[in-house]
Amino acid sequence: MVRREKIIVGLAMFAVLGYGGYYSVSSVKPDTERPDVKKDDAAEFINSIVKELIRGSLSASDRYIIRKSGHVWGEDPFENKPSAALAAAALSARAHIYSGFLSMNSKCIAVIDGAEYEAGEQIGESGPVLKRIFSTHVIIGMPGGKDHMIPLEGSE
Repeated sequence: MVRREKIIVGLAMFAVLGYGGYYSVSSVKPDTERPDVKKDDAAEFINSIVKELIRGSLSASDRYIIRKSGHVWGEDPFENKPSAALAAAALSARAHIYSGFLSMNSKCIAVIDGAEYEAGEQIGESGPVLKRIFSTHVIIGMPGGKDHMIPLEGSE
């Protein structure tokens, strides 16, 4: 150790030992005196406050909410349930795999399901129409007028 480090360690040890000595010798004790309060009095006081708050502050809608809070709900209102048509369109959009992108001069070609397509071409025999080609995703027009995005495979 360098001399400077020895001095720093020595001062730290001196501070720790000095604090320990002060703490053990000091006559400061925690305040142990408490006012004479019985537990029954405190519980009674709290119960009286709760009763007063309940009696004066509940409106008709609050009482209705409290009454209905114990009932079991038939359905989860936050559960996403897509419509059958939307689910079918999403399934058909996911059935296609966008696996490659080629850009030559002003021409862009997308590789979808192993075949090459340009914008405006129909995917497969009766499939959706390829609307736009990007390097990270393609946009296809599904039957019914809805557009879907298919991300480039491996970039998700």
